Formats: sequence, structure tokens, C-alpha cells
Amino acid sequence: MTALAPPEQLRRADEGAAADLPRPVPWVAFAAAALPLIVAAAAIVVRRPVIYWAGDRALTELGVRAAAHGHQLLGIGGRFGWRHPGPLWLQLLVPLYELTAHAAWSLSVGAIAIHIAMIAIAVAVATRAAGPRAAAVLAAAVAVYLRATGLLYWTNLWAGYAMTWPLLALLVVAALGSSGARELWAFPAVALLGTLLVQTDVSTAVVVLATGVAAVALRVVRAARAARVSGSPRSGAQRVRVRTAAAVLAVLVVGAWVPPLVQQATHNPGNITLLVRFARSGAGGHPLRVATASVGAALSVLPLGARWVLHPGVEAHLGAGPWWAVAVVVAAVCASGAAAVVGWRRQRTFAADLAFLTAVGIVAAVVSMSRVDGPINFYLLMWATILPVTGVTAAVLVFLPETRSAGRDVAALVALAVAVIVGLVTTGLHGTEHDWDRQASRDVAAQTALVVRALGPSVHGRVLVHVVTSDTWPDGAGVAVQLQRRGARIEVDPGWVFLFGDEFAPGRAPANAEVWFARPHEAPALVGIPRIADAGRVDGVDVYTRRD
Repeated sequence: MTALAPPEQLRRADEGAAADLPRPVPWVAFAAAALPLIVAAAAIVVRRPVIYWAGDRALTELGVRAAAHGHQLLGIGGRFGWRHPGPLWLQLLVPLYELTAHAAWSLSVGAIAIHIAMIAIAVAVATRAAGPRAAAVLAAAVAVYLRATGLLYWTNLWAGYAMTWPLLALLVVAALGSSGARELWAFPAVALLGTLLVQTDVSTAVVVLATGVAAVALRVVRAARAARVSGSPRSGAQRVRVRTAAAVLAVLVVGAWVPPLVQQATHNPGNITLLVRFARSGAGGHPLRVATASVGAALSVLPLGARWVLHPGVEAHLGAGPWWAVAVVVAAVCASGAAAVVGWRRQRTFAADLAFLTAVGIVAAVVSMSRVDGPINFYLLMWATILPVTGVTAAVLVFLPETRSAGRDVAALVALAVAVIVGLVTTGLHGTEHDWDRQASRDVAAQTALVVRALGPSVHGRVLVHVVTSDTWPDGAGVAVQLQRRGARIEVDPGWVFLFGDEFAPGRAPANAEVWFARPHEAPALVGIPRIADAGRVDGVDVYTRRD
């Protein structure tokens, strides 16, 4: 089988599919694909909006502030009592946050910069694997995807939107690693990208593990075949570069897992133990048909757009699992599998492997959705929406005709033109969008003013935050960030430490001041607390304070 042909032979076949393209093509391809995001980030820098984060975004800022001091050992907390495995995404947001003197808007720019970096990695690796043609085709697919989704998700500071683009980079790098004999550095890179995904959201563990194992399996089979076939010799300098890159990436992977392991060793039970218990409990879950339909709906985002799929209440639309959505999954898996087989036969191994890994990713997405505890919310489907990008890219690279050395690669130039035109259109329609909750920001600003006025100098000491009514925690988190900015040492009720983090656990000594957030119906239970004062009400949330 040609799928088992020597890696060097397959690599040459991939590179030969993209002849006679100008050298700047990969750069133009990246710029076209990422243009809407670049313009959106630049617009935020120019505007520099004053933002008071609330809810999950406030927790993100608290996490970034802790990461800047080396105190953040885990990721964002969740409603099940455990936290996502690690702080890598938060750590990546630190540099720009520090460079801008802790400007809240810089976190949005940092999140967008990560998206852009992942696109750059994908385009660069595609170019290395299969030449400028692959870069152009991938850029066109990314541009169309951004046109379908718009920019609201990608300019929003939320970890729930942070997994999509790293998965794109992971799949492309994994395909390079499985198809290139000289690209063993790609596997530590896959491990690092997988670490970013899993630490940001543990629900991506299935797709990371499945695609990683599949890529390694392909590489092992080819390596066994190559051992019996002579290949191109590798120079000593090349071996040194490969080994150095692999070693550096491996060190980064190990370093990224040190904080979670430290937390596990210093807490009883540790977060890893809680995650394992949750996974073994078998809580929740959805029928195979519903899980498959949810993934089919996610795959339909390209080219049909976000529609109801990427909005709250998606499960209500799914019902028992519409057959059209199930059919989308079946068709996508079959099409990707067929593209892989044809690609292997045509010795276009990178494209074939990318198609195969896409099929594996789709199956892994169905497995992940079948294990969801609670409703299948739209943000759980976000990372699955990128799979058609790799699937379409792989299929186009497989089925495009060969280019004669004496002529231009017209198909690649057309793909590049599509990327440029669609990128410009998307930029014109959405380029200055920035999704943040302005009403919540105004509420937190007003609540912070009430608390600062009521607490006086005590605002600079240890402040214990009480979340009385559960749906007021976003307000509590937002005010906690602002008080911490003013020098306060924030603590929270023991029942809310799982969400805020271990750093915010109450100490043994009494706090200098306390703040309560509650709905009006909680007032009778609060007015009897000694020395408590009603600071005021903002948008239906009562704020109470007490100080020494």
C-alpha cells in the first residue's frame, strides 16, 4: 500500500503538488486568513475601552493576576467542584497584561493574539508539509470559516472560546508529524498544543488523545516500513536541529504540567483526583443519536453560519436528534475517510493524514458529547466547528490535479484569491467588533464605587466576599477584581473556593472587611448581622458591607 510507502517518498509527492508559486504566498495566505482578527485586535488597542469584567471574565483576570505571580496552579473553575487541569492559557495572557500595566482590555487582545498565533502555526506547518498550495487552501478555508462565524466569539474573553484555534493547529501539526520522516519535533509540539487544550478545558481530552494516538500510529507504521527501504540521508546539522527543537518543546510540555502536579501533591484531595472521580462516576451522558446530532450541527456551521447552533438553547433545537444532523456526521466521516484513502494512493500523505485525523476528531467529538453531564450547551461544541476546515483543506489538497513544473498552480492562486477576498469582506463587516458585556461592566463599576465608599481604608486590607444568592457570583467576582487592583487581599466563602481558586480560601484570622452580594429577598437574613451596612442596590443586586 502507498500509505505505508517510505516517508521521504511521500513527502516529495506532497511537495511536488505545489509548484511554481511565488515565495510570498504563505505570508499572504496567513495575512488574508488572520486579517479580520488582526484588525479587531488593533481596533481594541486604539479604542482602549474601560472595562470592569464580571463573571467568568473576572475570574479570568483574577487567574491572570495570580499567574503573573506564579500562584495560579490550575485553570478556570467549574460548577462540578473541580477546576480545569492547568493554567497555560492564563499564563499566555500574562505578558500583554503586564506590558499594558494591567489594562483590562489587554486580556481581549491577548486572547485574539493566541487565535492569530494558532492560525500562523497552522499555515506555516501546512507550508512546510505540502508547500504554498497547502497554505493557500488552508487560508481560504479559515477565511470562509471566519466569515461563517463572525468575530463575536473570537473577540470575547472566555475560555469557552479558547480551544477552537489550538485544535486547528494541533491537527495540522499532527498530520505533519505522522507524514514527515524528519519532523519528529512535531510530536512534542502536538503534546504542547494538546496540553493547552486540555488544561483550558478538560472536555477536549478525548479529541487530543485520539488524534495524538492516531498520528503516532501512522508514524510508527511508516517508520517500520522505512526501516526496510533506503531513504534520503539526514545531515548531522539537521539531526541536531530536530533534536534541539524536540528537546525544547518537551521541556515546555513538562514545565506546563508542573503547576497541576504541585497542586495535586499539596492538596487533599487534589484537583486531578477530583477530575478522576468525576470521570469514573459516570454522571450524566446523552444518547448516541443526540450526541451525534449535536456534532453534526456543529459541523454545519461551515458554511451555513452560527445560526442557532452557537447560541444558548441549542439542545432545544436538537430535540431527540434530527436525522439531518446525524447524516452530516456520517457523511463527514465517510468523506474524510475516502479522502484519506485516495490521498494515500496518490502519495499525498500530509493531506491524507489530515483527512484521517479529521475523521478521528469527528468521532472523538461524538464520544465527548455523549459524556456531557447536563445540557449540551453551544460552547461545548465550539471546538468541533473547526473540524470542517481541516476536512475541506485535506480533501481539496487530495483531489486537486498535479501542477506541471512549467506552469502556474492556478488552483492554489484561486484559493489564495478566495482567502484574500473573503478576508477583506469579513474585515469590512466585522473588523471592529469587540464582544464584551457593557451593562455588566457598568454594574461592576457602580458596585465597586459603593463598596470602596463604604469600606474606606479597610478596602486595602483583607476583604471577605460573600455570595449569598448564587446568581450574584458574577458581581462578586467583578468587584473582587477591582478591590484586588486597589491592594485588597481577597477571600471568599469556603463554598465558593472551587470557583475562585485555592488562593482565595479564607484565612484563620478574621478579615478586615466583608462584602455581601444578594438579591432583595435575602435582606431579612442579612440585616441581623452585627455592624452590617446596606451599601446600596445596583441592577437588582443588593450590596452589604461590614468593616472593623
